[in-house]
Amino acid sequence: MNAAVSRLESDAERIAAAGDCEASIEAYLEAGRCAAHYQLWQSALRCYRGALELDLVHRPTLRKILALGSHLRSSDDWLDYARAVDRNDWPQFGCRGAHVLTNDSGSLVACPDIGAVLELLVNDAGVLEAFPDGRFHAMPIAMALVILRRALWPSRREGEVAKARVEYRGRRVWLRETGGWS
Repeated sequence: MNAAVSRLESDAERIAAAGDCEASIEAYLEAGRCAAHYQLWQSALRCYRGALELDLVHRPTLRKILALGSHLRSSDDWLDYARAVDRNDWPQFGCRGAHVLTNDSGSLVACPDIGAVLELLVNDAGVLEAFPDGRFHAMPIAMALVILRRALWPSRREGEVAKARVEYRGRRVWLRETGGWS
């Protein structure tokens, strides 16, 4: 990883931890711009995802991701995300602090200040199936995976990268704790 990108991303994390959401988003965007300048496309995407975790409907961040275009394996997913944000009147909310809640009637993912956004179940094949909450019926897969990743792995861990088999709207992917999917 590029030292400048690493420093800028660390600055963004520190600002987020201090509670300044807007400044942290700007810091993540700057880190992403720096990574893109060095043609570190996956690093740029990681930085932009960091900004989205703070505001999942932040259009400037989505435009930055779309600008990465063909450098991303999942560019169609991000285009669907941007279109869904434009078509829906979703409130501004983030998924830092997203968590899985489980009770007798099932499991769900809740985000701070907004509540339930995804319902979860594990099928007979051990695949984690996710379904959007009614308010977010049009949630695209990229948005669901950003949220789910944060709920499953709220902080970075050392060692081997964990992954989960996830199904969303009939599509199965491997979601990695680093945020990518395939």
